[in-house]
Amino acid sequence: MSMPDPRNPLPRDPAMPYAHILLATDLDGTFLGPDSRPVPRNIRAVERFKAGGGYFTAATGRIHMDLLRIIPDAATLFNAPAIMANGAYLYDFATGESFAETLMEPEAVLAFVRFVRDRIPDVGVRLSTSRGFLADSEDQNPFILRDMRGGHRCRNALLIPMSQWPLDEMKLYKMVVRGTPEALVAARRTLENHFGDLFSYTSSSPSFLEVQAGGCTKGTGLASLSAWLENRTGQKPLTLAAGNHENDLPMLEAADEAACPSDALADIKPFCRYILCPYAEGCIADLIDRL
Repeated sequence: MSMPDPRNPLPRDPAMPYAHILLATDLDGTFLGPDSRPVPRNIRAVERFKAGGGYFTAATGRIHMDLLRIIPDAATLFNAPAIMANGAYLYDFATGESFAETLMEPEAVLAFVRFVRDRIPDVGVRLSTSRGFLADSEDQNPFILRDMRGGHRCRNALLIPMSQWPLDEMKLYKMVVRGTPEALVAARRTLENHFGDLFSYTSSSPSFLEVQAGGCTKGTGLASLSAWLENRTGQKPLTLAAGNHENDLPMLEAADEAACPSDALADIKPFCRYILCPYAEGCIADLIDRL
């Protein structure tokens, strides 16, 4: 597919106007509205996009179990595998298959959690794994306790002493460091200085510091998904990405075309060709309309 002239709209075939376009969107603050609720205008536009030949999926920091809580019909909504845990793996909701995984090593995870416990006691850590959420029951950080005991996570939560963690029995996708915004800024500097490039660091909100294996981002997830689609269809897709926060930036930079809602972080906007309506008004529908 020839690349579009940046001064003109994406090329269109009147019969299948979105053929070979892969649209990957962040969820919270982009595709979903307030309180993580689907925006009806977005849903209608996505169905039109798919009917016109497009591939639609999510690129999120969530794991698949958590995503199904807010989008139970994910297998119908997404017609391409989703980018999960900030690029740690791809997940096909239609088949229940995980692949293209970039996992953290158990020894590295234990070293990280112990370092936080011993050196940065004003924050806490929970893990996102193939079996759900995992945290140390001896960690009394109020953010961690609230996360693990919240109604939406407790169904997939394992809160046990760190000495009993069955890390060899699960895939380790992501760590989430929790605390006040001020504590997380200081913790991030300390962690980056101590662990170097063993891990990659990003944020989806001021009170979440998200940690993956080194080099793992939504951008690498988008590249893996693009390669999967090309292998499946015989044609490289035109990648279109939408997001609103720091963890979306590698994906926006990696995509052929990038978009963000008008209420995205200011640092995101220079990387986007399309500045859309506010997310609560249906910015993904706005993007599809502009195509």
